[in-house]
Amino acid sequence: MNKGLSIAYIATFFLIITASAIAIIALPKRDFSEFENRVLESSIDFSLDSIKEGEFSKNVDNFLNDQFPFRDEAVTLKNCISYLMGAREFNGIYIADKNYLIESYKDSDFANKRIKGNAKKVARFVNLVGENLGYDHVKCVTIPSKITIYDDYLPANAVTSTRQTYMKKTLISKLDKPDETYIDLTDALKEHKDEYIYYRTDHHWTSLGAAYAYQAITGGSIDYDSEVVADDFYGTDYNKVHLASKADEITKYNIPAADSTLVDIPTENKTNEPLYHEDALKTHDKYTYFLNGNYQQLLLHTGTKNGKTLILIKDSYSNSLVPFLANDYETILMIDLRYATEGVLSYVEKLGSFDDFMIIYNEEKFMKDSHQDFLE
Repeated sequence: MNKGLSIAYIATFFLIITASAIAIIALPKRDFSEFENRVLESSIDFSLDSIKEGEFSKNVDNFLNDQFPFRDEAVTLKNCISYLMGAREFNGIYIADKNYLIESYKDSDFANKRIKGNAKKVARFVNLVGENLGYDHVKCVTIPSKITIYDDYLPANAVTSTRQTYMKKTLISKLDKPDETYIDLTDALKEHKDEYIYYRTDHHWTSLGAAYAYQAITGGSIDYDSEVVADDFYGTDYNKVHLASKADEITKYNIPAADSTLVDIPTENKTNEPLYHEDALKTHDKYTYFLNGNYQQLLLHTGTKNGKTLILIKDSYSNSLVPFLANDYETILMIDLRYATEGVLSYVEKLGSFDDFMIIYNEEKFMKDSHQDFLE
């Protein structure tokens, strides 16, 4: 390479670096990326404590990465090039057949001690409720992820986890009456795997998947008309890879009891909120159409006037399941342990009497969750 060309390359390199630095300084800082659905590092902590604790350099790296100009476009371009070169896993997401993006789970993602501890705590609580309320009034339900239902869609050489089986065996061994209280939704959902039961770009099930789950849990009817309320949904799995996939649809079932449901959010002093939030369909995170997201506690007053009350310990999968449950209960107390600030018994005491109790969790989230202590 001649001297003139070398100088041109070096000059171009420094020009790019200088322009990027100026842009990072001059452009408005972004606090949140809708594209990645996460909070961004928007400032640098120059404090002495951060330097002493070794956090300063990490903070600077995160800031530069998060505030880099055209970051979203750069990430997309990088992943597209890697895909063309044969890569099929990006940031913990497999690019699978039929336009599915599937979260990858490996045995190393889970600790046996955590799995065993969570199973023990959940089983103890289910047994306690069963003893006092009757075992036919309590259900512990586990939800498989897409990687279980669509294992044959995965790319060649994809690595999967066997920890789900260990978790379920451990849970069953600690339940007093597992035949009455435990429901594994895997078989019920696999029967319908050729239908649109999980979002292609998001980790949740669709409303149809939730409908089949409701049917398996309660035996209730799902014979309702439905309507597509959004057809441009790109979910959390897409946010991690920025690779093209077919957009998802958000479907609403026209369940009269759900349409007339009013929701109280005690921690925010809000009452009479709707179950469905139309404004969410204008945002990137369209799954928040159901209940407007996750809260430590929600109290639902449904259109069903039968005097029955359900306590539901849940994760975000239940947000699209609860419209069906609204047809069976007049009152539903939903508790999300990930946001809880007190034990479940405290919430129950405030509510008073109840008729049925359910714990419904995604399998992988159940195995990794660190909030089961709130059940004790």
